[in-house]
Amino acid sequence: MKIFHADIMCPTCTRSIDLGLGLAGQASQPKPGDVAVCAHCFELLMFTGPTTVGVLGEESLEQLSANMRKAITVAREHLANHAQPTCTES
Repeated sequence: MKIFHADIMCPTCTRSIDLGLGLAGQASQPKPGDVAVCAHCFELLMFTGPTTVGVLGEESLEQLSANMRKAITVAREHLANHAQPTCTES
């Protein structure tokens, strides 16, 4: 399922980010300031524009509300614990 209309790449693993889910599981289009977790490398990211992301640094992370920090930590742990192996070239 691809919901974004532009190629958005994780700056850490360079894999495509093509699906966004809100905390309640609904599909959503990103906007600047939105926080995300890469489903491939589990990096914490922040949208800097509608189609660009940067790594969410410690300073930016600390500026988020306690509830948001907890929510993205839980989301990151969930992704890491339930990740499906990705295809690799042989």
